[in-house]
Amino acid sequence: MNSPKRFWLNNHALTIALAATGLLSLASCAPIDGTPRPTLNEVRSGSARGQITEDIRLRPSEVTVSPRTDVVEGTVERINYDRGVFDIRPRSGRTVNVLIPYNARAADVDNFRSLRRGDHVRVEGEFVNPESFQLFAFLSPR
Repeated sequence: MNSPKRFWLNNHALTIALAATGLLSLASCAPIDGTPRPTLNEVRSGSARGQITEDIRLRPSEVTVSPRTDVVEGTVERINYDRGVFDIRPRSGRTVNVLIPYNARAADVDNFRSLRRGDHVRVEGEFVNPESFQLFAFLSPR
């Protein structure tokens, strides 16, 4: 009778040891310094300071950005002002969903807000998939 009790104790002791090890490993992942992270606006404006910003700053040779731009021209079919999306039907006939980025230029936001169904537009950007197009700029609004 001593054997089942010993097995039960050993089994529970192993479970407790594994749980404690897991908690300790998770606790070691948390940052120990209380340094606040900079906001996105601080990083963009260059006013963010501190060790964390030094760690994430890219050097010129670390990344080369050459976005491939495409131009889509057609008639506005549908507009969703709340979501920042509109559909263009080019001459090819395939509808393209144009996405306005959250950091769009004020002029592009104004052009988007003044769009109406049936307007002819020409936009520059890049395809994120065959049906969706991320706007970089309006080339010829309305």
